[in-house]
Amino acid sequence: MRPLAPATVCPLFILLTVSAVNVVQISQSTQTDPLPALPRPVDYPIGEGQTQSLQSAGLRAKVATHRLIHASDRASTLQLLLEVRRYDDALAVLGRIVDNKPSDIPAAFDALADDYESVISYASRSRVDTIRPLIKAAKAHLTSLPREQAARAARAIASVESRSDSRPDAWRSLLKAFVNKYAGTEVALLAQVDLLDDVSNPNRVAALDAFVRAHPGTNPGAKALFSKGFALANGPFGLVDRPGGNPTDRFFEVLDISRQLKSGAYPPSEWTKRALSLVVESSAYKPSFAPGNIERMLSAYEGLLPVVADIRPRSDSVLCR
Repeated sequence: MRPLAPATVCPLFILLTVSAVNVVQISQSTQTDPLPALPRPVDYPIGEGQTQSLQSAGLRAKVATHRLIHASDRASTLQLLLEVRRYDDALAVLGRIVDNKPSDIPAAFDALADDYESVISYASRSRVDTIRPLIKAAKAHLTSLPREQAARAARAIASVESRSDSRPDAWRSLLKAFVNKYAGTEVALLAQVDLLDDVSNPNRVAALDAFVRAHPGTNPGAKALFSKGFALANGPFGLVDRPGGNPTDRFFEVLDISRQLKSGAYPPSEWTKRALSLVVESSAYKPSFAPGNIERMLSAYEGLLPVVADIRPRSDSVLCR
C-alpha cells in the first residue's frame, strides 16, 4: 500500500492535535481556575471551517456549564448561556443577578435585549411570563444605585421591556419616559439621539444637527453626528432621494462628518471608530452626476484608501446600485 502523502496526513494531524490541546487546557483550567477563559482561536487547515465551528461550539458549551456552576450570578455567564442557546438557564442567572448583584443589571439586560427574539422564539410564551417579574424586580433596585448607574440599568431594562410590550408605540413611549426621568445623564442624552433619529421624521437631519451643536465634544454629540452622517449616506432609506438625483454634495457632507468624528474633537467611542464606514457605505439610487463630479468623488475615495483598507462594508454596494 502506498503511504499517504504528507499533505493528506497533515490536516488530520493538526486537527487532532489542536483538539487534544484545547481539551487539556479546558480540563486543567476547570481544576485550577474557578472561571476558565474561552479557548482562543487557533489556525485550522483550509477547508476545515465546519470542523472548527463545531469544535468551538462544543468547547463553549463546556465552559458555559462550568461557569453556570462556579459563577452563576455574573452577566458574562448569562451572555455565554445565551450564545449556546441555554435560554432557561440564562433567565435563572438573570434572576440571581437581579437578587444578588444589582450592579450587573445593565450588562445582563443588555445581553438579554440583544438576544430577546431568539429567547422567545425557541419556547412558548411562558418565557415572557418569566421575564416580566424580573423586569419588575430589577426596577425595584434602581433607587439603590448611583444616578448614572441607575440610568444605565433603566435604559437596559427599557430595551427588554419594550420587546415584551405588545403596544405599537411601546419602544418610543418607554424611551421618552426614560429620557424624562433621567434627564441630565449621559445615558438619557444618548437615548434622546435614538428618539431624534427617526426615519419617518422629515426633519430628522436638522434635529440631529441641532443636537450636535448643543453637545459639542461629547459622546452623545458624536452619536448624533454619526446618525446624521448615516442618514445622509443612505439617502434612499432616510432622505428618499429621487431617481436621477445628484448625490455629490451629500457625499462630501458625509466625508466632512467622517473627518470631524476622526479629528479628535470627540472622545473615542464606537461612533468615532466607525466614522470611515459612513463614507465607504454611502449609497445613491439611480444617480446622475454633473461633469467632473465622478472624478472628484473618485479622488476623495482614493485619498481614503490607506486608512480604510481594513474596513469591511456591510454590503457590496459602495456608492451606487
